[in-house]
Amino acid sequence: MVDTTKYKSIAIKIPYYDALVKMGLAKHRGPGQEMMHIISEVAEERGIKIKDARIKGITKKDTRRS
Repeated sequence: MVDTTKYKSIAIKIPYYDALVKMGLAKHRGPGQEMMHIISEVAEERGIKIKDARIKGITKKDTRRS
């Protein structure tokens, strides 16, 4: 089951989805990543802070054994 605390689903019309796909192709982004990129750029211009989406408290642990 999808963790709804990290992801939300939205509906957009197909022509807009197709435009997102085409826009993302130049930077090898999927439509969702392209949408996040566009939103983050506009939010920054408008002074809107987006909460850091990274999971906190997880660090790489050294898995090598002595």
